[in-house]
Amino acid sequence: MTFGTIEKFKEAVIRFALAQGYDLTFSVSDSKRRRVGAVCRSGCKFKLFASWEEMRATYVVKTVINHHVYIRDMHKNRQLKSSWVANYYLMKFKDNPHWSGKDIINTVKVDFGIVLDKWVAYRVRHAAHKLFHGSMKDHYCKLGSVKFNKCLSPPKLKEEEADLQAEGEGEDWAEAEGELLREAEKERG
Repeated sequence: MTFGTIEKFKEAVIRFALAQGYDLTFSVSDSKRRRVGAVCRSGCKFKLFASWEEMRATYVVKTVINHHVYIRDMHKNRQLKSSWVANYYLMKFKDNPHWSGKDIINTVKVDFGIVLDKWVAYRVRHAAHKLFHGSMKDHYCKLGSVKFNKCLSPPKLKEEEADLQAEGEGEDWAEAEGELLREAEKERG
């Protein structure tokens, strides 16, 4: 098997681990020789390693020992992260942004045979919301280009606005805003 990037190899290993019900971990990549692998728990004989091949310009799987000592565990699987599930079901979230936690749990159980906790389902929904709309920090960074040209968190933004209004009772608001812009330029530059 060949893979163009390490990310594609890891994605294939994650799908394999979820389908088979084994909790695999990625071994440390060797940056000089460009090796990456996946192993099971300690004591298990399962190994899967791929390395970079210059001639093909791809990662090639060179070692596969598909023998597990442990039984499958469909309740705890390290690969089933909320961000991965949110990304996998992104189109379903697009069709139904208010997808309930129970429906998420049932869909993952049907598709992968893994039982999710209700809190994991809520984290999945939150991760999907972040994928669509971004975080609050991203929104306030966009506000910076319009108002202050600086990325501020919401509480800090309110504090600075309150300070400006308290200081500049007799000043014009535009002058105070210009002063804040000059301070932001000094901090950046």
